[in-house]
Amino acid sequence: MSTPPPTLQQSSTATYSTAIQSLEGAQGKLILIAQDVQNEKAALATSYQGEDGQMFQQVLDQWLRGEDYIYRKCQDLIDALNTTMARSGKTQSGNVHLVTSQVNNPVYNTLMG
Repeated sequence: MSTPPPTLQQSSTATYSTAIQSLEGAQGKLILIAQDVQNEKAALATSYQGEDGQMFQQVLDQWLRGEDYIYRKCQDLIDALNTTMARSGKTQSGNVHLVTSQVNNPVYNTLMG
């Protein structure tokens, strides 16, 4: 496998960073919406106490559990992208070091004349 040129590596890092930022943005929006749902649920709890009110609160609770699940999945993706990006950077750095050390090797220089 050949080492990608530095511009490809930078592009790959930028792609990871963009994806992470998008997921973090989604998480922020999920938090805001969940807060709105919590506020609405609290307001309804005092004024909407019948059986239908309880059922509506169950729906809101179900939505909040779904929001929490999606939030955690976003975090899992962020963690995986960060790990992959770090490994990719280490691999790239190691490849550059290996190539540089071989190019600076006296045997290589003798062969290249």
